[in-house]
Amino acid sequence: MKDYNSYQLQDYLVDPDFQHWVLVNGFSDPTSEWYRRLELNHTQAQIAKEAQELIIASRICERPISSEYTQSIIRNTLETIRSQENQAPERSRNWLLPFSVAASVAVLIIGTWFIYFSDQNLQSDQFTTIKNTETTGAYQPIALSDGSTVLLYPGSTLRFPTEFNGTQREVFLEGKAFFEIAKNARRPFLVHSQEMVTRVLGTSFLVDAFEDRDNFEVVVKSGKVSISTKAAYEKMASEVALEPNQRLVLQRKEQMMVRSVIATPQIDKISPNNIQPLIFTDTTIDNILTTLSGRYNVQFSVEGSSLADCSLTTTFGDEPLFEKLKIICQAIGPSTHYKIEGNKIIISTKGCNN
Repeated sequence: MKDYNSYQLQDYLVDPDFQHWVLVNGFSDPTSEWYRRLELNHTQAQIAKEAQELIIASRICERPISSEYTQSIIRNTLETIRSQENQAPERSRNWLLPFSVAASVAVLIIGTWFIYFSDQNLQSDQFTTIKNTETTGAYQPIALSDGSTVLLYPGSTLRFPTEFNGTQREVFLEGKAFFEIAKNARRPFLVHSQEMVTRVLGTSFLVDAFEDRDNFEVVVKSGKVSISTKAAYEKMASEVALEPNQRLVLQRKEQMMVRSVIATPQIDKISPNNIQPLIFTDTTIDNILTTLSGRYNVQFSVEGSSLADCSLTTTFGDEPLFEKLKIICQAIGPSTHYKIEGNKIIISTKGCNN
């Protein structure tokens, strides 16, 4: 029987069950055995988090460090140690030298390994920053690489990777935004907003986190999210779960989270995309776009041929906005696609069935 309470860093790194748990993103599953075990022991949770980061980091880079590069590091390190050893008193050179050589080489190789992987990770995760400077109150629509939609409120800024790499999808928000997250149970979506972290698998919700506010707020329209303070997230500590029609307020000064239930009409006022499904029966594309424009508070324009004679029968639920647009473009014809320019979504087309 393993004594997990006495585990050290190396024990986690070589434990195949722990490795598997990390690589399948088990640390975001509160029902998993490892999650429950570590939740009861904060000291072990901190050690486990270090091991988790090392295991994930070791899988980031596809190109290994060459043996020649490693040998050059060792060679240069040994030369430095020998030059220092020649200047040291005779007594200190005898029994400490083997240990100092081994320790120095290990530290330098590990340090170089981390620098190498960090550099590779920074190069692979190119970030885009968008700020909504609109003065009319219109949202800035943002299409993320995983199919998720973000409606960014005026005065707000979102920083996100061009492509999501790794086991998690992470974005950084300053201000207020409504999120419609594409479902992916194996890759949780995290919104970092000042000292609050919101974690989801696939849902729609609102985050209100302006830096100059005393309180932050999260409101869930559909699905389920988990919220924690930044400090609690870093320690793998407890989260507060939110379900539809629930609001969480983070009182920043006290670092206290208060959860409450709100009525559906309030959700409809808060959410750019209300709960009722959209049902279209032989409806013109122009009318469909007008309806979406009113629901999401975004502007559409059409380039190329007119869509006045194009009709569509479909029902939209809680799909992200850009999933809805993808369905519309595919229904119009293979030449039709959309692009985003500022606060406007432009649909380019050669007409129906073209």
